Amino acid sequence: MRAYERRGVAFSDLVLLDRKTLLERLKAKKRFATGQRKELWAGTFETSRDLLLALRDGKEYVSTRADASRDELDGVPVI
Repeated sequence: MRAYERRGVAFSDLVLLDRKTLLERLKAKKRFATGQRKELWAGTFETSRDLLLALRDGKEYVSTRADASRDELDGVPVI
């Protein structure tokens, strides 16, 4: 997953997170949101949905919906 980390009032450069790291951070109550950078606005982002850690039948899923039965990020393009 591609991400930008918030560091005070600024954001980091692009970082890559594997699924395991993302799950660990979500379990640690770190907040992630989907969105995109605003063009020509430096570190300004337009966010849309928060990422959630969905639990179903003992399995963990990363999703934008609480009732997910698989990893699913609505509105996020696959790269």
